[in-house]
Amino acid sequence: MSHQEICERCEGSGRVSCSNCKGTGKVKSNSTLSGAKECPVCRGKCTVECSTCQSTGVVTIPED
Repeated sequence: MSHQEICERCEGSGRVSCSNCKGTGKVKSNSTLSGAKECPVCRGKCTVECSTCQSTGVVTIPED
């Protein structure tokens, strides 16, 4: 038997802060005048899908 609980990593939202840009949506770039460009991982959205719960916001906990 198993039960579901809210994912601790994303706190049930299904999304986590992007580790590539640290949640800013921008990364440093030497090729642009401003010195920053859109993060290619999150595409400027600052968050990515939670890999722990596959963006469902819940995880299945097996019963012993």
